[in-house]
Amino acid sequence: MFTLRLTQTTEDQDKHRVEVALEGEGLPRQTATAPVQFALTAQEQEDLRWYLEDFLQAPHDPAPKIAARIEERLAEIGTQLFKAVFHADDDARDLWATLRTRLNDTRVEIVTGVREAAAIPWELIRDPKTDTPLALRARAFVRAQPQAAQLPQLPQAESGPIRILLVICRPGGREDVPFRSVATRLIKGLAACRRGNLCFRSIGQIQCSS
Repeated sequence: MFTLRLTQTTEDQDKHRVEVALEGEGLPRQTATAPVQFALTAQEQEDLRWYLEDFLQAPHDPAPKIAARIEERLAEIGTQLFKAVFHADDDARDLWATLRTRLNDTRVEIVTGVREAAAIPWELIRDPKTDTPLALRARAFVRAQPQAAQLPQLPQAESGPIRILLVICRPGGREDVPFRSVATRLIKGLAACRRGNLCFRSIGQIQCSS
């Protein structure tokens, strides 16, 4: 499987640098860099929110007509992103020429920091020749952090009791699922080691099970 990695770095407001890398077994690594200037207007952000949330809940007239307009704009945005990245220079064009026939066996990774994650809707990027989003053609399309997650530092094991506070949402009070039905596996595990002290927290009440 091949990997296409787009690493996005913000340089200024609405201005980003995207480092593109294509690599895979038996494939020489290819790279390119593209400057991308992009921003959604307030209305476009609201349209996108409405399309992904409200339209699914109430797809009745005149909603389909509004949705068709938004879909057309989303396609335009996807094509705009594609050209900004893969038409940036000859290196970018060559990279896409190599990738085009291998896309169904490619993992696409979008690498951004937390602040940049919502700046560009990369899920919309689409090849204008096929008019299909890369997210639907690639084998995988994922978001990633620029730095690998670090393993947590676990405290040293002690011989004392294990104290666990389990918070359970039960807005229906007595009509909801009982505490023990939710935490049955945890209760059994603590009973086996005989070191547990489990407290349930819900609706202003606390019940403990030792």
